[in-house]
Amino acid sequence: MNKLIEAHPSEFAGYKENKRFTRRMTIWDATMIFPNADICQVWEWSNGLDNYYCEWKADDEKDAQADFHKAEGILDQCLGSQWTRHKNPTTSGGEHTRFSKEGSKTIVSLRYFKDEYWQTALYIGDKSNLNTPIQ
Repeated sequence: MNKLIEAHPSEFAGYKENKRFTRRMTIWDATMIFPNADICQVWEWSNGLDNYYCEWKADDEKDAQADFHKAEGILDQCLGSQWTRHKNPTTSGGEHTRFSKEGSKTIVSLRYFKDEYWQTALYIGDKSNLNTPIQ
């Protein structure tokens, strides 16, 4: 986990393969650091910012919550006391935990929420990319 976070300034070099282009971003398949994730990708936005993203689909809210708490425990162990935790609810009834570190532009965001289905999502990247509403 820490090596992945350290790779953020270098655009996650070494963690991406199979480059594809979309209208708004370039996407690579990414090395899965959470083995039970359904998909992990590196996104390069048109503004030049990059982030690492993983998603777990769940059958229901209970499963999404369990995935979230398991990943949250892993993050707690890996990040240590240098990282500050901020927690808040999502609009769909889930939870969102954001880890930040003094002096670092990189944040780690973990949330579970319902969009079309219940899911858990991990985001590692620039804080400014999280200025969109949270489901």
